Amino acid sequence: MTRAPRTRSPAVALLLAALAACGGEPAPGADAPGAADDGPRSVLLICLDTVRADHLGFMGYDRRPTTPALDALAEGALVFDDVTAAACWTKPSVPSFMTGSFPATHGVYEGSSKAAEGMATDVLDERSTTLAEAFAEAGYATAGFLRNGQLAPGFGLDQGFELYDNGSHDASDIADLALDWLGTRDRDRPFFLYLHILDAHWPFDVPDDAALRFADAADLALVRDGDWHDLMDDVHDGERELTPDEAEGILDLYDSSLRYVDDHLARVFDALREEGLLDELVVSVVADHGEEFLEHGRYGHGHGLYENLTRVGWLLRAPGVPAGRHEAPVSLVDLHPSVLSAAGLEPDGELLAVDRVRRPDAPGVIFAEHKSPSHYEQSLRDGSWKLVREFRNTVPPLPTDALEPGTRWEAEFTRTPDGGLLATQLKPRDDPPLDPMELRGALAGDAEAGWSVAGVPLVLAEGFEVYGEAEDPSALAPGRIVKAKGDLVDGRLVAERIKLYADDEDDTPELRGPLTSWEGDDRGGTLRLGPLAIAVDGETRFKDVPDKPQVQRRHVEALLAAGAPGAEALGFTVRLELFDLAADPAEATPVETSEDPAAGSDRLRALSASLDRVAAAAAGRSVWAAEGAGLLDEALLEDLRALGYVR
Repeated sequence: MTRAPRTRSPAVALLLAALAACGGEPAPGADAPGAADDGPRSVLLICLDTVRADHLGFMGYDRRPTTPALDALAEGALVFDDVTAAACWTKPSVPSFMTGSFPATHGVYEGSSKAAEGMATDVLDERSTTLAEAFAEAGYATAGFLRNGQLAPGFGLDQGFELYDNGSHDASDIADLALDWLGTRDRDRPFFLYLHILDAHWPFDVPDDAALRFADAADLALVRDGDWHDLMDDVHDGERELTPDEAEGILDLYDSSLRYVDDHLARVFDALREEGLLDELVVSVVADHGEEFLEHGRYGHGHGLYENLTRVGWLLRAPGVPAGRHEAPVSLVDLHPSVLSAAGLEPDGELLAVDRVRRPDAPGVIFAEHKSPSHYEQSLRDGSWKLVREFRNTVPPLPTDALEPGTRWEAEFTRTPDGGLLATQLKPRDDPPLDPMELRGALAGDAEAGWSVAGVPLVLAEGFEVYGEAEDPSALAPGRIVKAKGDLVDGRLVAERIKLYADDEDDTPELRGPLTSWEGDDRGGTLRLGPLAIAVDGETRFKDVPDKPQVQRRHVEALLAAGAPGAEALGFTVRLELFDLAADPAEATPVETSEDPAAGSDRLRALSASLDRVAAAAAGRSVWAAEGAGLLDEALLEDLRALGYVR
């Protein structure tokens, strides 16, 4: 794909202002230390799914040897001690480090959401430039071996890969696939090889003997016997309290899974070393996000922006890149320009990310985002200070998920100026779906010219029955409130039975019948009761259907533009929490909270203003694909169910 050169955007100026507010301007650039005299260098990029920083040996974990092969690699590498992922789960995080941009820019937030056509997922737009694309454009051979349904081919992350194999591969399989590909590759071309390894993800699906490396049989039974989803649900709902031994056993399984991964990465490193390649490669190892082990009452990830969920490890080893540790906070989006730079290629100068090969200690934006159905969350760090903002929708969307064909509904409606029907209220009914249609309202017309109710023509079937306040057909008269039951044929209700009401009965028109179709979204659309089309809009009330205020991507887009000061006008509340990670690394208690971004301490208000500028800078480069652009087939849904993403 050929891309036109970019001119400096206003978003970059906003970013630089935000950088200054967060701790100073970036340091001046320097020549790329990774540039090779004999051409671009090959690259091996490894992502350890669900691996938090504090369980890696090279990040200081010394309780047990989880990562000896990675620790040895780190001895000659650039290692960053304080790395924050752009999101707390795979779907938004991997596109972030692969493109060097935040979710606010690339627009990938949702992994599975309900759409009219089925379950949908966000797609990385082709306007984004992935690492694989950048390397492919430079003539590299590109291959990826992965396991995670959130990264399935067809949803954008496969852009630039000549080979993209996402399957049910454990670490052993991925090592074998990688070694086979390396052995048969075109040796006249440099390569970019991406490995994404899932084994540390619940339910720690490694061979039993590997799981027992640091765990015992009782620990293994927790995730092998019965349904581990139920175990998680019971713990989260407070219906099951793990014993200290059980909680410790989960950590033992996690560490065992990490060691299994490391053992198979060692095979890859050994093979590269034997070929004389390891010391010539750029090797970068990261995680996409962390994991919680009840620190905030939950297991898993994808539920917030706690440090346990966003703090990851990152090592980068390349010829010409000085080894050493760096304490300055960095963002995982910095990986994109850094890997390109280490390989001897020129990164895109317009990225809102820092080349850590050229500028390992330069200040940068430590920004993270999380979107759930119930809220949108942002965080920004300034040294040890961390601000978290949570936006919640106070205006519930129309609960159109309940409009399932085959169910029976009652619609109160009115006529629109163009003669159509508009629902003012919808209510689910438990009548048998095959019951006849029912139309209620004031009778108009006469026996000669023809009857109608609320503009719907009414035909009296031969031998029709009258009941209710009067049983005499002669009681039919204009203005009388009736309920006609029958079938709709060619836009006319053929009434088999007619109920007559008292004169003081409410005359609001109602139609009751089976829902045959629904087309629209949570803002409105058109449904059909039987064959009759009825419009639904933002004013339609849903009765006996729970209100579920939700956050859609369009809401996030508006919030990114408006910032915290504009949230109320958009129908959102905002809650701000300020943490001091130096004094409270577990984020147990915020130093300060506020529900007004204009109130609070100088520090809180300044960080909130910086966060608005950062978000606007990221959104200023937006390349979002259409919402829910990809559809999940049943095989993918099964993969996601196995990981707990879909129930």
